[in-house]
Amino acid sequence: MGRTKTLAIQQPHLLLVEGKEDIVFFEPFIQHLNLSIQVIQAEGNAGFGGTLDALRRLSEYDTVQAIGIVRDADDDPEQAFQDVCEKIRKEGFPLPPAILKPTNTRPAISILIVPPDKEGTGRMLEDLLFEAVKSDPAGVCINEYFQCLHESKIVTNPKQVAKVKVNAFLATRYNPADPLTKIVATQYWNFDSPIFNKVKTFLQQIASQES
Repeated sequence: MGRTKTLAIQQPHLLLVEGKEDIVFFEPFIQHLNLSIQVIQAEGNAGFGGTLDALRRLSEYDTVQAIGIVRDADDDPEQAFQDVCEKIRKEGFPLPPAILKPTNTRPAISILIVPPDKEGTGRMLEDLLFEAVKSDPAGVCINEYFQCLHESKIVTNPKQVAKVKVNAFLATRYNPADPLTKIVATQYWNFDSPIFNKVKTFLQQIASQES
């Protein structure tokens, strides 16, 4: 109930994401694709069900055509998908039949787990971001740095490597002391990279849903 005071529905197509970093990526990406989708922070993956319930209580909810949900894969993409399904099921929402497959309801509900491939591309959004720029000279240098750490037996937390690589890449483009909202731009992340194709398809699917 409390979140209804902080939410407002401004578009018929909504995208629920975990945190501020996701908003900083998805809003410019959606703009790059020339789509009309409102991005809403769910305050972590535990907040998807509660955020959906809060949205449903708003008078504008009747105008909503589609809702997409994005969650990091973490260590198990299928388990991450089931975790989202369980949270929205508890709030009485219909469940998508599979990842990237929307419900046949209004609003249509669909779920994207990132990275969207089950193996080889990491465990979170930052893995996709760095994959898109790994051939950039800065990306090559960063990978060489981590290879040097490995050879020197300097242990790094494997769950945080992608975040560290992304921050290192950003530091080559902008002052890392500046707010994150000022350092994410289309030219940094190569939004036209094929690594984002499934994310692009997911967003286009959300934006195309009509009653």
